[in-house]
Amino acid sequence: MMKRLTYLTLLFALALAGSGCGREHRQIKAQLLEQSREAVKKLDTPEAQSLQERIDSLASATVVADTVVGDVCAEVAKQLRLGRHYKELWAYVNDAGEQLERINDDRAMQDRLMNMNLEVAAGYYDLRLYDRHLQLLIKLKPTAERYGFDDHLAEIHIDMAATYSEKNQYDRALSELQHVLDNKDKIADKELIEIAYYNIAWAWRGKENYDKAVEYGMLALHHVPEGNTLLEMRTRVGIATFYNRMQEYSLAQRQLEMARDYYVKNGHDDDLLALLPKLGISQWKQGHTAQAQEVFEQSLAVLDRGSVMAKMAALNQYAIFCDSMGMHDKQIALQKELLKEYEKTIQDSGNEMLTQLYSDELATSDKNLRDYRRSRVELWVSIAVFLSVLAGAVWWMRRRYLRLRQQKCEVEAVSDERQEHLMVAAVDEMKFTAFTQSLAQELQELQKTVANEPPRVAVQELRKVTSRVMRMESERDNELVTLANAEFFKRLLERFPDLTNNDLRVCALLRRGMTSKEIADIMCRESQTIDITRTRIRRKCGLQPDEDLNTFMMKI
Repeated sequence: MMKRLTYLTLLFALALAGSGCGREHRQIKAQLLEQSREAVKKLDTPEAQSLQERIDSLASATVVADTVVGDVCAEVAKQLRLGRHYKELWAYVNDAGEQLERINDDRAMQDRLMNMNLEVAAGYYDLRLYDRHLQLLIKLKPTAERYGFDDHLAEIHIDMAATYSEKNQYDRALSELQHVLDNKDKIADKELIEIAYYNIAWAWRGKENYDKAVEYGMLALHHVPEGNTLLEMRTRVGIATFYNRMQEYSLAQRQLEMARDYYVKNGHDDDLLALLPKLGISQWKQGHTAQAQEVFEQSLAVLDRGSVMAKMAALNQYAIFCDSMGMHDKQIALQKELLKEYEKTIQDSGNEMLTQLYSDELATSDKNLRDYRRSRVELWVSIAVFLSVLAGAVWWMRRRYLRLRQQKCEVEAVSDERQEHLMVAAVDEMKFTAFTQSLAQELQELQKTVANEPPRVAVQELRKVTSRVMRMESERDNELVTLANAEFFKRLLERFPDLTNNDLRVCALLRRGMTSKEIADIMCRESQTIDITRTRIRRKCGLQPDEDLNTFMMKI
């Protein structure tokens, strides 16, 4: 009897405990739904409104399954991450995760918790907090392995590889992605296999092996799940990026045009905005600048329908195109528009980390604009300096040319003068030779007639010959003196044109400091005759009695 009573007591205690536990679980689920409702109120998207309606319907329900509440929490975390409310995301996942574990700790609930934590990891990646991203993924990896979450494990490897690629550790990224390929038969979500191949392609692109990148991009395209056309087109856009790197612009254009037609037809404006600058670059590199500019203008037409990141990327790419084409005014306008987008994003964002991230981007873009303006000023200054230097060089070269030309003319004049003197000397030499020969002939004839003629006649003939020799010698001396003192005679005649040829010969000898007797000996004259000539020269030159004639001639 006592034994039976003990069993009944235990059963009653267990029933009371179960009842209390169920009541506590219901309270926790109600709190989670209320917390989720408050978190979703901060979002203003169609998805958030649909989720709000779902939460309201669950709150009015009598019984709500644990996994349903877990699904709601995972979806709220996803919407918070997409809305870039990162602080709210971290706080929500931390509180909701603890409460979900109190409700149930089975495999299904761990799957929901894993989804929520992966959203947190994605938030770290968005904010470029790569170290935190890796730490959380490494922490989640053992749980995924313990519960056999093959899909989640594949996501973890893919996300870790993405972070390694951002840190330029491409070999580690390829190693992580190889784990996904080794276990692809166990993965239920085939889209993850396509993503793995696609990320391998991007890792090879980071290693600048574009052939490998295209090869794995094509494998990714082959593994796109049937019917997922959007993923197929996004993969084609990635392959086009690899072709652009390989300078196979026509192949890239073909892939991009296929994706563009699909995006336009199905209204994927955000993807279209990201695609159009790539298409414009492909056409520009092929030399179709007019078509490229038209495509860039199309990107501006859909600018307001794209995401913030797509807007900024499109503006930046168009600015680069304008810079390369020399459209500097257009480039400055686009840079200003880019700055406005950064400022607007910072003002609209209530998240401090996101604000800091965009503030850094704003500072970088603003610096680029200021550097560009400074470079234009420096360019014009450089052009002005170059033109000034060029003008100075041309002036110096012209001056040097004129100086060399003048020197050449002077040299040619001196050469012509010397040549003329040589010709005169040669003619004079010929005259002297002819005179010598005729004199020798006359002397021979005189010698023959001296014996038969009276002495008086012989002396007269001899005097004729002597007079002729002296006259010839005098003419030769005059020519030599004139030749040696041509410049002196020229200056002297310019000042005193009344001077005769005899006066000029005397002046030339006076210039050498000779006395009247020395001059008389040279000229075969009497000293008194030279003194008379000196007096006549002093008068013609207007010298005072105390002025020395030799010194005066030396100064001319």
